[in-house]
Amino acid sequence: MNVFVGSLRHPVGSATGPRTSLVLYLLGAGLVLTLFVAITALYGHPLLPIDDAYITVHDAQVLMLHGGHDPNYLGVSPLDGETSLVHLALVALFIPLGGEWASYVVSWLAILAYVLGVIRLTRVLKLGFIGMALMVGIAITTGAMGYQLLNGLETGLAMATGVWLLALALEREHLIWFGLLCGTAPFVRPELGLLSVLLIGVVGWQLVRARDYRDLALVLIAAVVAAAPWLLWSGLATGHLLPTTISAKAAWFAEQGLPTSIKRHVFWLAFWNFGRQVGPLLLVAPFLLAFLVGRVALFFGLAFYGVYFYRYSEELSFYFYRYQYVLIPVLLVGLAWLVARSSRLWRGAGLLLASASLVFALVTFSGHWAAWTGSRKFTATQLRPVAEWADAHIPKTAVVMIHDAGYISFGSDLHLVDLVGLKTPVAVELNKRDIAAETDWPGRANALGSFARLEHPQYLIVLKGWDYDFGITQALRLKGWRLTALRVVSGPVGYNVYAMAPS
Repeated sequence: MNVFVGSLRHPVGSATGPRTSLVLYLLGAGLVLTLFVAITALYGHPLLPIDDAYITVHDAQVLMLHGGHDPNYLGVSPLDGETSLVHLALVALFIPLGGEWASYVVSWLAILAYVLGVIRLTRVLKLGFIGMALMVGIAITTGAMGYQLLNGLETGLAMATGVWLLALALEREHLIWFGLLCGTAPFVRPELGLLSVLLIGVVGWQLVRARDYRDLALVLIAAVVAAAPWLLWSGLATGHLLPTTISAKAAWFAEQGLPTSIKRHVFWLAFWNFGRQVGPLLLVAPFLLAFLVGRVALFFGLAFYGVYFYRYSEELSFYFYRYQYVLIPVLLVGLAWLVARSSRLWRGAGLLLASASLVFALVTFSGHWAAWTGSRKFTATQLRPVAEWADAHIPKTAVVMIHDAGYISFGSDLHLVDLVGLKTPVAVELNKRDIAAETDWPGRANALGSFARLEHPQYLIVLKGWDYDFGITQALRLKGWRLTALRVVSGPVGYNVYAMAPS
């Protein structure tokens, strides 16, 4: 065990038996239940703050209510556009509650799993009650955590999975559960596949050294058994074993074609701003070098940033830096390890850093919470109105070109085509072929023109910011399309609607 976690102190003033553990888990569940009741009572009916979250709600409805046949995206699998098959399956399970309620309940179940995972981590490292309370407090308040846990996407589920993976790898006792979680993790978030492989390598090496080949086989078989249904589902439904959402976004934004100096600037800006959100917690990173699982977690973090820098670092800034929150469990395991040291000096440093992290999180929490409330307002004042207007004014037989593929499919019965390619996969190939770089306006015009000629849209719904950034209407006019404004919003934010016809 020491090769994994180093020397540990015994918990101060707490028993270590199963009854004590049960009480702590019940306290954690009670905390989550209290927060659920309070936030639901305060804000009422769920409104998801991200358009992408409505893609999952729509796809879950297609699976459960339409037999897998999408009435909005004709001939497209409900798995297209989904990053997390586990999250989709869970939302589908709760669809009888209603679409937004299904997503909301799954978010809270993920929060519960996340909090219980943090408690498990503190029990494995033998932290006392104060240490556990600090860790849970940091876990649910640091940075824009409120927004990330309630964004309607798989972010909370990914953090819960990461915490449990690290806790079970440190514990090295419940090997079947560890193997099952490792096999499932890539289908929660693709990045967690690397963490699973690395942790299986660490645990497997220790089992090999102990000549415990039976348990090693148990871990590997459990991982394969857990992964197989998701691979089979994805392969049969889409023809791809892994999600293609990142590839679709990378093809549209085409950051890989930019000069390295610009990519480096975008990357460091995203990393810097994430660091500003989490504050002192980021200082834990160097301490990960001190223990084996910590080194593996640190390597995972570096590989995570390396891949995003190479492929698509701009995405690290999206939705209040949500993609980087998958690394929060890495920082939590480092902090918990530091607080668990037997040395008073190191333990004191850990408690000081934990206290500073919690104070920083609480001081900045209200500002970050505004990200969630403000994004809910955007859903209510922009996404919902344009969907209602389009459903009332656009013929059901018309083809509508969109780029935000979520709420419009959730809130209307229109025939939609997605120019980014999340829900219309043919767009991805066109974007890959024609768009050489994010600033390649002629190439983008060619891709949009080809897509329009292929899909024959009669209407276009476009966010004003996207139209400004990517010149969508300008490109379509350049490629021979006549656009007539039907709905124009005042101010800098909102969705315009155009009628489209070949010139």
